[in-house]
Amino acid sequence: MQLIKQSNNSSATDIQDQIEYDVFYDECKEDGYWHCFLFVPKDKKEFIHQLITKARICTHFKDTIHYVNITAKTKFKAPNVQFVKILIDILLYIIQQDENKIQAVIKWGENYKRYNGPKVGVKLAIFRKIYQNNSKSENQKMIEATFRMGLKGALHFLFIDEHPIIDNIYVDYSEDCFNNNFDSQNMWERLKEELRDNISYTQDSAIRFISKEDYTLDNTESQLMQFVDVIIGSIRTCVLQQTDFEARYKATEAIRTLLLKDYNNKARMKNSRYYKGYTLSEAKLENNEWIFNPIKIESDKQQMEFFSSDDLN
Repeated sequence: MQLIKQSNNSSATDIQDQIEYDVFYDECKEDGYWHCFLFVPKDKKEFIHQLITKARICTHFKDTIHYVNITAKTKFKAPNVQFVKILIDILLYIIQQDENKIQAVIKWGENYKRYNGPKVGVKLAIFRKIYQNNSKSENQKMIEATFRMGLKGALHFLFIDEHPIIDNIYVDYSEDCFNNNFDSQNMWERLKEELRDNISYTQDSAIRFISKEDYTLDNTESQLMQFVDVIIGSIRTCVLQQTDFEARYKATEAIRTLLLKDYNNKARMKNSRYYKGYTLSEAKLENNEWIFNPIKIESDKQQMEFFSSDDLN
């Protein structure tokens, strides 16, 4: 494996201990443009695939999963809903970073099973560009810019003290569809120029394509793309408090664990098993300047706005 742009300050031991990641990406366009990046150590992909396969067996769900197929009328006991519920348990396990505190709590059947699993070391980043000026969409230029912004911010925040190697970046598009709207080579090449020295990438690193129409159950990368589809949908459900989708809301309730943590409080988060395991941020343009904030649950945000406007003036 040939590396490009390794840190000048890295010792031989540092380079040997580097972890190589594939990135799985999905997006959605509801109440903002949401980008989701899941950084998966390449040597742990098959382990995660096995967890997902076990979840399918437990729930008797033998179809490809599309989060949008869980509608307002879907029952909570439906196989696809129960499958999503276990996927969230799996997510909360695999993004834990402190190998001395790893705790897996997964409902493999009727009862939750709590055990100390091995560290997987997956990292999650959600980046939301808020729609503004009554806009309900973004143009291609803005989507491409915020894709790079989200991926760059995630790499710099989540790997600040590490030296990751980035290989494939899988996106939920067919190649023709993606390149009709974006320049995949330009997106990644421009980002490479902006990365810090601790971020390396392989010689063959590139954006690669797995369309929803091509999802399968026996391919690891395809299963992980479906996993990311569920993750971004689940985050959105909890942030926007979509209680009218009752089955979705109940299945993804555990995501609140992440949304309620103050992960920007380094002193507090350093003692958490999730420290440097995820980042949830949003941005908007004001007077041609980007304003960044952590993503908050909508009800919490409304409460904060109420206090700031009524009590503090």
